Amino acid sequence: MAGWQEDWDQPIPGNGRAEEGQPVIIKLVRHGQSQSNIGEVDATWHGDHLVALTPKGETQALMAGMSIGHDFVSRAMAYRSPYLRTRQTMNHLLAGAACPSH
Repeated sequence: MAGWQEDWDQPIPGNGRAEEGQPVIIKLVRHGQSQSNIGEVDATWHGDHLVALTPKGETQALMAGMSIGHDFVSRAMAYRSPYLRTRQTMNHLLAGAACPSH
């Protein structure tokens, strides 16, 4: 297959952009466990955008950052929604990957 790279799971050297013919790696992370996931709050009453992570969700996000790793995260373009739990997930993921959160 043209453009296939045997070391596809390794970071792309340079500026983090794929060179022509090289694969672009996309890693998706869902938010960690939230208070509404375990029935602690009702998102319809509380406001879905205000639902926070549980301590377990914070740990899950931290572990995701450690698993994905600094090399990948430090060069990645990251997107998240403005919801509280996704902002918290991003911050913990960055901490787990040893990357600054600002």
